[in-house]
Amino acid sequence: GYFEGTVVACGPGHKDKKGRLKPLDVQLGDQILFSEYAGQKMSLQINGQSNEYYVVRESDVLGIKN
Repeated sequence: GYFEGTVVACGPGHKDKKGRLKPLDVQLGDQILFSEYAGQKMSLQINGQSNEYYVVRESDVLGIKN
C-alpha cells in the first residue's frame, strides 16, 4: 500500500560521494505518493490543533502527482 501527502517542508538536498550538493526533485506543495512503511510519523500540535506529519527520504517517494 501507499500514502498520499503534500510536501510542507524540505531540505536543500543531499551530498554525493564527492561532497557536491544534489538538489531535491520534490518541491514545496508537490502531491506525492510514498510507501506506507517509509519514513517516521510525527504528531505535532500547532495552535492547539494536532496534525500528523511524515518525515520521508526522497528516495522513498514513489511518485509526484503534479
